[in-house]
Amino acid sequence: MTKEIENSSGEEKEKKTRKKRQVPLGLIVTRAPTEVVARINELSHMTALGFGKSVNFYTSIFREFASIKLWTQPEVQGNWEWLKPQASEQNLIDNIPGSGIKTGWVQLNVRMPIDLIASVKEQVERLQAQGHNVNLSMYAYSVVYWGCFLRYKNSET
Repeated sequence: MTKEIENSSGEEKEKKTRKKRQVPLGLIVTRAPTEVVARINELSHMTALGFGKSVNFYTSIFREFASIKLWTQPEVQGNWEWLKPQASEQNLIDNIPGSGIKTGWVQLNVRMPIDLIASVKEQVERLQAQGHNVNLSMYAYSVVYWGCFLRYKNSET
């Protein structure tokens, strides 16, 4: 926010810039269908949910997902599968880029506080050590899908 201070003659005397204190943000890159991206935008901006920005939506669902450890819950234990993101294009002719069709999946940049990203990376490493077939991209897509269609399944605009 910029605040201009004028002297009595109306001239600009001084310009002060106040910066809001922000938490440093990082990025996890995954892929998602365009429908999921649309749902993220819808949920992020729903006044009733109070997120205001996708950063706040991601931060909330990643923290909640980590705290409930859904994959350890009795009702899903042994049946939990990490969702695997798909490529944005599927080649019709092997190894020839551009010979494919669009899959409807796009890159999804999950922007969150860097301390939360570090925590997510540690969680993925622990899961891998326990024998889960998961990587950072799969974990991120699984959380986003859970947040959009399970956690907030009944939220409508």
